[in-house]
Amino acid sequence: MGWTGKIRVDGATFQWMGEDGAADGIATVTDIQITPTRTIFTMQAGPMNLTVTFLSPVEPSDWAKQSLPFSYLSLEAHATDGASHSVQVYSDVTGGVQIIATWFVRFIDQSLEWLSGNRAIPMQGSSQTTSGTIYHEFALQSPQPNVEIDHQALDVTGYYAMSLVSSI
Repeated sequence: MGWTGKIRVDGATFQWMGEDGAADGIATVTDIQITPTRTIFTMQAGPMNLTVTFLSPVEPSDWAKQSLPFSYLSLEAHATDGASHSVQVYSDVTGGVQIIATWFVRFIDQSLEWLSGNRAIPMQGSSQTTSGTIYHEFALQSPQPNVEIDHQALDVTGYYAMSLVSSI
């Protein structure tokens, strides 16, 4: 699975995750913390410190929840110079779902590399909005239970979600 992240600060774009090469620069990792449930990266992107936290919840008593391959992503940005800055955050999951946080959300309906071992199988997706969340759901157009290609199940459903806010 490819996962890209960018932050735009006062018009300059910095890549903080992934390698698509479409940024002005790369955020510099200044600190990494690893715990049993979290990985926390602190990065410098122009005049901003960006804290990127990946949380993989562990439920010791629930084996089903332990087996789910998912992670929460949390972002915090703080100015290092005390000034106000225009900041936008972008995240993209391999060619399928693109989000520019806080201003608009766009869903692109095309094949996701990691939905199937056969890259030619088309996928479908939809976007849903609740009072505080927007999420995208995507799956193969014709899922096949109990079938795998290259060790990838053909009946998976993916979700990509974020809080719905107009500004931060």
